[in-house]
Amino acid sequence: MGLKKKILGSNASRVVRESECPVITIKGKEHRFGCRHILLPLDLTKETKEKVDKAIELATMFGSIIHIVTILESEDEFLTNKLTRQMNQVQEFIEEGGIKCTSEFVSGSDVADEIIATANRVEADLIMIMTQQEVGFTDMFISSAAQEIINKSEIPVLSIRPTPKKILPHTFFNRNLTSYLKNITMSTHQDDFIKKILIPYDFSETADLSLEHAVFMAKLMKAEITLLHIVETVSFTSAISHALSGFEKKIETATNEKLDQLAHDLHMKAGITLSIRTEVGRIYKKICQVAKEIDADIIVMGTHGSSGYQKFTVGTNTSRVVQEAPCPVISVQTHAKGIGFKKIVLPIDESNESRQKVPFAVAIARFYGAHIHVVGLINFSNADLIRKFKIKIEQVEEYIVQQDLSYDTRFLEGNDLSGMTMKAAEEADADLLVIMTEQEPSITGFLLGTYATKVVNNSRIPVLSVHPAEVDPDKITVTF
Repeated sequence: MGLKKKILGSNASRVVRESECPVITIKGKEHRFGCRHILLPLDLTKETKEKVDKAIELATMFGSIIHIVTILESEDEFLTNKLTRQMNQVQEFIEEGGIKCTSEFVSGSDVADEIIATANRVEADLIMIMTQQEVGFTDMFISSAAQEIINKSEIPVLSIRPTPKKILPHTFFNRNLTSYLKNITMSTHQDDFIKKILIPYDFSETADLSLEHAVFMAKLMKAEITLLHIVETVSFTSAISHALSGFEKKIETATNEKLDQLAHDLHMKAGITLSIRTEVGRIYKKICQVAKEIDADIIVMGTHGSSGYQKFTVGTNTSRVVQEAPCPVISVQTHAKGIGFKKIVLPIDESNESRQKVPFAVAIARFYGAHIHVVGLINFSNADLIRKFKIKIEQVEEYIVQQDLSYDTRFLEGNDLSGMTMKAAEEADADLLVIMTEQEPSITGFLLGTYATKVVNNSRIPVLSVHPAEVDPDKITVTF
């Protein structure tokens, strides 16, 4: 029964999240027929109004009683007052339509269990939920609480999908993740997955290795490469600056000749399209500027020079590019053992944004025929949080299986997330790490988060860094 139950639950969840219309799921063999009592869980999300409107439609049609319930997961006075005002407003709105309505608060840490228990207590015939998605996954994962209710409830559950929000256009990798996830299965079978690759090139060993990776990727994805060399400037007085300008022109001319020859040789050898650019300015700023100008889908660049000051400046430039680039960045060190990606490590933590990198890892794995090593990073001890976190990991596994890819999963516990991530990569003998560039506030704006900085600067294998999708903070809610 275990396997069968899991398959049935999986199918139901997939239908709920992908259906364009509301879905009623029925688990129990015996259930009350009709719709006399509707349980309406409320939260503070903007999508709640859609659920209320649907409940009123049903109650009007069937002469139902609506039971409002709000789950209090904390004793925060401000939050409680806000929820109380909302619940009173909703109840008044429902009763104005001549519909009988009750309301109550229920305290508890497990939202799903409390909703199901309340439904049984009020003898509900139907539970109404919104299949709210966790940030950035509007077409990939329904929230863990919604999935638990669907899988556990013996009472029929009506799942309503929120109305899609407006999608903002952008480059392929950086477009709103809602759009990305709708099209990823189709796009990864086409030639437009990655079309423009930017390679910051300084003739160093790591630059050559980055170029090898990029050439392999360009051949695989039929993409074009832009080779970018930057002559870094330093601020001087106007007189000295004028004297140096002629020298910089000579360097630029000589560099272009070398890049032209390199581009020609690679075109003849690999049959790919390459263009060259030489710019003068701050390295990381110019890389990000050119990436925007050419609408790059990905940047592939080396990190860490040989030693001392060079190591510091090169590492800093890479971190700044990863932080500010308009597209994902693959950073490569000289330790990288080969070209191509056959084993990809996908670390997942409890943050809302963590799973946004899943489709990027899956897309790369599809092109390279890679195996994905899912690593659940646990830096908390609460048993209920761990249970919910493992549900999220199961959803990631299900998505990977849908893409016909192989995977394995392991969990690591501890506080050093970056160390755990790199250890997992080493033990898996992986050749690519996929991380999110979480941001931390600073006086000047935002800095690359500590976790991402450590992984980018210290990983011995290439790292694909993906920016979290930009969302309205008011919509960052993980609930039922």
